[in-house]
Amino acid sequence: MSVWARPLRVVLAALVVAAGLTAAPQGASAADPPPSPNVHVFYYSWYGNPAVYGQYRHWQQGGHTPPADVGANLYPKLGAYDSGDYAGAVAQHMQWIRQSGAGVLVYSWWGQNSYEDNLATGVLAAAAAQGLKVAWHLEPYAGRTAASTVADVNYLNTRYGASPAYYRDAAHGNRPAFYVFESLLISDWSAIAPLKGSNIILAQTTDTSKVAHFGGMYTYDGIAGSTAPGWANASAFCEANGLIWAPSVAPGYLDDRAVPGNTTPTVGRANGATYDLQWNNALNPATGGLPDWVSITSFNEWHEGSSIEPAHATPPGGFGYQTYDGAYGLTGAAAETAYLTRTRYWATEFANRSGPGDIVPPTVPGNLTVTGKTATSVSLSWTASTDNVGVVGYTVYQELGAVDNVVASPTGTSVTLNGLTPATTYSYYVRARDAAGAISGPSNTVTVTTDPASPTVNLALNRPVVASSANGGFPPGNAVDGNAGSYWESVNNAFPQTLTVDLGSALPVTRVALKLPPSWGARTQQIAVHGSTDGVTWQPLSAAAGRLFDPATANTVTIAASATVRYVRLTITSNTGWPAGQVSEFEVYGGGIVDTQPPSVPGNLTVTGKTQTSVSLAWTASTDNVGVTGYRVLRNGTQVGTASGTSFTVSGLAAGSTHTFTVTAQDAAGLVSGPSNAVTVTTDPAGNVNLAAGRPTAESGHVQSYGSGNITDGNRDTYWESPNNAWPQWAQVDLGSSTAVSRLVLKLPAPASWATRSQTLSVLGSDDGTTWRTLVPSATYTFNPSMGNTVTITFTVTPTRYVRVVFTGNTGWPAGQLSELEAYAS
Repeated sequence: MSVWARPLRVVLAALVVAAGLTAAPQGASAADPPPSPNVHVFYYSWYGNPAVYGQYRHWQQGGHTPPADVGANLYPKLGAYDSGDYAGAVAQHMQWIRQSGAGVLVYSWWGQNSYEDNLATGVLAAAAAQGLKVAWHLEPYAGRTAASTVADVNYLNTRYGASPAYYRDAAHGNRPAFYVFESLLISDWSAIAPLKGSNIILAQTTDTSKVAHFGGMYTYDGIAGSTAPGWANASAFCEANGLIWAPSVAPGYLDDRAVPGNTTPTVGRANGATYDLQWNNALNPATGGLPDWVSITSFNEWHEGSSIEPAHATPPGGFGYQTYDGAYGLTGAAAETAYLTRTRYWATEFANRSGPGDIVPPTVPGNLTVTGKTATSVSLSWTASTDNVGVVGYTVYQELGAVDNVVASPTGTSVTLNGLTPATTYSYYVRARDAAGAISGPSNTVTVTTDPASPTVNLALNRPVVASSANGGFPPGNAVDGNAGSYWESVNNAFPQTLTVDLGSALPVTRVALKLPPSWGARTQQIAVHGSTDGVTWQPLSAAAGRLFDPATANTVTIAASATVRYVRLTITSNTGWPAGQVSEFEVYGGGIVDTQPPSVPGNLTVTGKTQTSVSLAWTASTDNVGVTGYRVLRNGTQVGTASGTSFTVSGLAAGSTHTFTVTAQDAAGLVSGPSNAVTVTTDPAGNVNLAAGRPTAESGHVQSYGSGNITDGNRDTYWESPNNAWPQWAQVDLGSSTAVSRLVLKLPAPASWATRSQTLSVLGSDDGTTWRTLVPSATYTFNPSMGNTVTITFTVTPTRYVRVVFTGNTGWPAGQLSELEAYAS
């Protein structure tokens, strides 16, 4: 059974049943885990309105007159939308589905060339942008047979199978999934038998005598889920026969506006109790749990009142609409997304109950690097993740804010992203995924600016080239062959060296681009550029200067030039990386924007934390006329790392050693700023370790999965959050015995998505956990992303066993928040 899981440290509340509901969690954000591949939600694209389709479609069911009067007892938050509005309603739907934690939408499909079939391409693209997958709900269109269903499955696989959003279940042979609605209308399904090995086709039934040739069962029925009739028997049959069991759950059912007079059967929502009851039935072993998948009826079947899509809190008056008001204790606008939030709760509960199985996510991909770029593309590479079972691929995200777009899903450790806008800045990060659907944490983020639009013709490509010398098998022709992996190298230990290209005729030259293989380490070569019309008389195009080749910027240097010349010559007089001249690509261009302005100096370099072997630094961002691509971190004048953001941790230092750090910024042209202010820091002496690491914790309370155990787990991406709007709140650590403490380091997650906030807090100590004394009186401390979201508090050395931090205010969220509490003797 495949498993989608948060990291193992997640602790959920006790099982929620209809008799005792807990408060709904907050909405999803970029910090939430990826959506679950095992939670599927039925999705309908049969709606239309005059703005897009030319007339209303489906909203008028039951004799109603949209837009104010629609055939439903609830009114959509988006109004009477159109299912073809991909940039509007559909894009919002995909964000909401991702927010709910469901990873697969089951698309209601009414046959080849149907209205829904013609909208499927746009829905798949919108789903892909949110990292969602699409399975298929084969509806009972007129004339449907077992044979036509075979044709439909083959058609869908052929027409849409190349979409990155096309669902294939990694835990069951990467097969796509097809739910067959009202499958009992056809008695002989033998025609689908040949499809079973390469597809998962589910029958809508719990009658085990009606599933010959199918790959599993689902129920769809949003009413029966409250009593789960036949579920345990169906589940046992599926498990015994290697079939998929995917029971369906619903928040309620009411269709008397779409079908006037039809008042039974109905199931009220009971402020969320119905939804929780049906989820509990799906997951409870006594009623057939744990299933392979849970299918939700539905995201947006508005006519039947089974939707979890946000319903308007203030619908048009005079039509008797219901709202979600009261669901999970929420009212007004806050209740509109109550069922999305509750779905995420149950998706997480499903993951945590699932097992045995692979619940260990892959390790985080390492060293994400830009290996190349053009005006319309960016190439990325990273080091491979590892997994206890096996990594099956990676997901590349474009960082946008609250919800980031999925832009690629490669199986290897590199990708080229095409179709980008020239001279535009993009930020990317990567996650790894395993066969069970477990997702790693995010890699480092890289920011890159695409090249200017034009012209892009390399005048030197495959032109005659000569060099003052060549070493071994590295001839000068390698520098103009268009392959950055091959290179020219001069003889060693003999400077100066020259490399000259013949453009064939005198041409206007405005810039020279030099490259080294992107996998090479950073080095600086002293290079001058000259031009000539006859190969005899030379004029300077760019004076000798240190040119930094840095893998963080694809080992590429751009040099401005302005002349009409036939020959272009490089003169190399030194190289910090190897005692020879080295160039893998010598490119010459006749136009485009040339960047001659280096970035501004990084500001306010600060030490944000230190250990025995590491120092953490943060600084304020540099600016540039085109765009800063990264930063170089220098220790005692020698580069020790590069960063795409404004923070970096230098590791591998000796305990008790003193170091001086500076930071410089660089842009896409390889231009480097002056150094920042210098900071000198001494690492902690041997023995001065974090006394709180891995120690037991306690708290005044927490919301969702954000318990106090997160503050000593060594992972600043997890955090404790107290109950909201209820001061004071506290979190504490038990050091095990009375221990001398004089310094606390408090941290919040480092990413810039955690904006600056100030928290008012005090520090207490205790020897028995009962009687407390004040170590640090109440004061306000600012957690700033540019400073690593870290606060250090020092006080008189005090022996104490328990350390408690008491919060009474927070400008960023109405609760106490803390990702790491570190305690040190000095």
